[in-house]
Amino acid sequence: MAELEDLLRNLVNDLPSLPEDGIGPPSQESLERKPIRDGESPVMLQKIITEIYVFTSTNGDNLWYGAQSFQDVQLLGQMRLSEALKIIESRKTKKAK
Repeated sequence: MAELEDLLRNLVNDLPSLPEDGIGPPSQESLERKPIRDGESPVMLQKIITEIYVFTSTNGDNLWYGAQSFQDVQLLGQMRLSEALKIIESRKTKKAK
């Protein structure tokens, strides 16, 4: 087991460092965020909900963990930007309470 740990440690140590500036996703996966023009601009509003569950064993000698995630995409429809922002703001205030 110690040999495997040494092998993995050497492998991880030789990997390039991850950026610490939080630059986000690769360019092909990122969406350009443009400034809001006016409340009349037509938009399609979508809601994406991601749930991640992580479970860890509590059995003393037999330690392990697992994870499972789910993603739900809800299409809320086409509307004016001002209407979309009202929906988003109302959800934010409900969650804050």
